[in-house]
Amino acid sequence: EVGEITEAFNVMSTKLKNEQNRTKEFMEDFSHEIKTPLTLVKNYNQALMDKMIQSPEEQQKCYHLIDREMNRMQKLIQNFLDFTKLDAESVELVKHPIVLAQTVEDVMSKYELLFKENKVKLDMKLDYDVIISADEDRLEQIIQNIVHNAIKYSKEDPYIRMILERNDTSCVLTISDNGVGISEEHLAIITNRFVRVNKVRSRKEGGTGLGLSIVEKLMDLHEGKMVIESQLGVGTTVKLEFPILVD
Repeated sequence: EVGEITEAFNVMSTKLKNEQNRTKEFMEDFSHEIKTPLTLVKNYNQALMDKMIQSPEEQQKCYHLIDREMNRMQKLIQNFLDFTKLDAESVELVKHPIVLAQTVEDVMSKYELLFKENKVKLDMKLDYDVIISADEDRLEQIIQNIVHNAIKYSKEDPYIRMILERNDTSCVLTISDNGVGISEEHLAIITNRFVRVNKVRSRKEGGTGLGLSIVEKLMDLHEGKMVIESQLGVGTTVKLEFPILVD
C-alpha cells in the first residue's frame, strides 16, 4: 500500500510539474506575441509623430500596419480572456433559437475581403431548415476560430467548403480546407490547453494556440461536440455537431 501511495504521489507530482511547465511556456509565448505588435505600433507611431515619413502613400501604409497590429493584439487578449473564463467555468451562454445556416452566411460575409486578399474559394451547401438553441455571439466565435485557422494555414489555390446537414436529433456543420494539414501525432493533442502543434509556425504567423481549445469548450457548453480529421499536405476537416430543436 505504501508503494502504491508513493507511485500515485509521483504521478500527481509529475502531472503538476508538466502543467506548471505548460503554463509557464504559455505565458512566455503570450508575452512574446504581445510584445511584437506593441513594438511595431510604437515604432510606426513614433515615426509618424516625428514626421520622418512625409509621403502620403507611406503614411497610409503606416496607418494600415498600425491598424493590423492593433487588431492582432485585440485578438490575442480576447482569446486569453475567453480561455481564462472558460477554464474557470464562469461563462454563461445566452441561448435562443437560431437558424444555423443564416448565422454561417452572416459570419462568412465578414470574411469576403480576406477571402479575396488570400484568393480563397468558398463553397457552401447549407440546410436552412436547421434550427438550434445557441448563443449567437459564441456560435460566431466558434466558426470564426475554425475559418481563421483554415485561412492562416492555407496553401496554393486555397478553398474552404462548408456543409450543414441534419439527422433526426442533431446537425453537423462540416468545415473543410485543403491547407497544410496536421500530423496524426499532433491531431491527438491539438485541443489540449497550451498546446501548439508547430511553435515555429505559430510564432511566425501569430497566435497562442488557444483557438481550438476555446472552440472545444464552447461546443461542450452548447451540448455539442467537435471532431477533427486531418492529413499532412492534404487538408483538415472540422465537424461541429449540435443538438437541433425538433418541431
